[in-house]
Amino acid sequence: MIEHYQEVIVRDEASGETTIATAKKPPQLIDAYAGPGFWAHLTASRFADHLPYYRQEDILARHGCRIGRGTQQRWLFALALAVAPLVELMRRLALQSEVLGCDETPVKMLAGEPPGCTKTYLWSTVGDNAHPYDCFHFTPDRSRDGPDEFLAGFQGYLQSDAYTCYERIAAADDRIVPVGCWAHARRKFEEIHFSAPSVRTHTALGYFQRLYDIEDRARDSSVSQRGALRQRDAKPIVTEFHQWLLEQYERELPKSKWRAAIAYMTNRWQSFTRYLDHGAIPIDNNRTEAALKYAVLGRKAWLFFGNSQGGETAATFFTLTKSCNRHHVDPFAYLRDVYTRLPTTPASDLPSLLPDRWIDEHPQHRLQERADEARQRADRKRARRAQRRAPAATPR
Repeated sequence: MIEHYQEVIVRDEASGETTIATAKKPPQLIDAYAGPGFWAHLTASRFADHLPYYRQEDILARHGCRIGRGTQQRWLFALALAVAPLVELMRRLALQSEVLGCDETPVKMLAGEPPGCTKTYLWSTVGDNAHPYDCFHFTPDRSRDGPDEFLAGFQGYLQSDAYTCYERIAAADDRIVPVGCWAHARRKFEEIHFSAPSVRTHTALGYFQRLYDIEDRARDSSVSQRGALRQRDAKPIVTEFHQWLLEQYERELPKSKWRAAIAYMTNRWQSFTRYLDHGAIPIDNNRTEAALKYAVLGRKAWLFFGNSQGGETAATFFTLTKSCNRHHVDPFAYLRDVYTRLPTTPASDLPSLLPDRWIDEHPQHRLQERADEARQRADRKRARRAQRRAPAATPR
C-alpha cells in the first residue's frame, strides 16, 4: 500500500478572501486507485499468463483484494490508450525491417444478442533482428483493408503464407516483394504422407529435409556466408526438386491432393526461391507463426473479445508482452517500470522504453533460465540433425 499525503494550505488574504491550495499528486498514468505494480500484475496476468478476468478476480479475492472483472477491463482499456505511443513506435520500427513476417488468426467477438459472435482477426508482423519487435494488429475481418493500413510504408521482403490478401498487396505495390514459406509447403506433403505414405511422399519430404539441413549448418553464419552456402548447396537441390515436381504434376488427376500440393509451390516458385539469393531471408515463416501462437494461447483461455476495444487492447498488450518474451524480459518488471516512467517521459525518450533497450539497462530482469532453455532446445535439435546427416558406421 502506497499512501500519498497532499498538503493543503489555507491562506487569508488582506482583502478578506480565503485561498486554499492543495499540493499536486505525483503524475499518474491513468485515473485509478491502483498503482503501477498492480497494473503490471493485471496486464501480465491477462496477456502473458493468459488468465481470463474471472479467474484473476477469484485469485485476487483469495488474497482479500476484490477487484471486479469490469474494473479490470476498464483499467486495461485506459492503460492501452496510455501506452499506445510506445506501441506505435514499435510497429513503425518493425516496418523498417528488410524482411517482415506476417500471419493472422481468427478470434471470436461478441456481437448482437448472446451468444452471438462474429469472427475478427489478430495479425502478427514480426521484425527482423535489427528491428526485433513482435507486433500485433486487430481488424474486424480478414479483408485487405487491415493489412493495407498496418503495412503502409513498408518496403522490403514480406514473408507469409499464400493467402491472396498478401499476394494482392505485393502485386499492387512494387516496394513489397513476396517471399514464400517452405514450412507451409512441406505441411501439404506431410498431410499426404500421413494419410497415404509412399515412395513419392518420402522423396518429396526428403528434398525438404536436405534443404533444412543446409539451413541448420548455416544457422550461426553471417548473412553473406549463408547466402553463399545456399547458392552452392541449396540451389542445385531446389532446381532438381522443381523438375521433379513438374514431372509429378503431369501424372496427377486435376483435383488430387498431390496436384494441389505441387501447384501451391510451382505457381509461386519465384517467391519460394527468393531466399536463395538473400542470406537475410529465412527459409520459412515459423518465427511469425510462433509469435501468433502466443496470442492463440490467450484465445484458448478467454475464448473471445467482448467488443472491438477489447481486440485493440489485446493487440496493444500482446505487442508489448510478446516482444518481452522474444528478449526473455520479465514482463511484470518491464511493465511496472513503463507504467511508472511513462507519465514523465517525453516523446523523444520513448526509445529507452523499448524492450530490447530496456533490458540492456536492467539485466537483472532477464529471464536467463528461459534463454538457456531455448538455446538448449536448439542445440539438441541441431545435434539430432547432425547425427542424421552423419554416415552410418561400417560394422567390423
